[in-house]
Amino acid sequence: MSKLTTATQRIWKSAQLYIGFHTDQQGNVRNQAKVWPPKNANATIHSDPKVQEVFLEVRVDDPRHSDQAATRQDRTAA
Repeated sequence: MSKLTTATQRIWKSAQLYIGFHTDQQGNVRNQAKVWPPKNANATIHSDPKVQEVFLEVRVDDPRHSDQAATRQDRTAA
């Protein structure tokens, strides 16, 4: 058995997508973003992060391994 196989384990418990709105519906800038969890973790987001920002809250299965949790951004995704 390889080192990778023996070292791999499930550390994720859950993930929740949130969208932070930096402006209100009239376009006024907010002091603090309004954070909203979209239904079914599916929503269209604005291309300008000054208007909207996406957050992903990830919880680990075992808190002893929280420092081993890693996320990856796929810049090639459509």
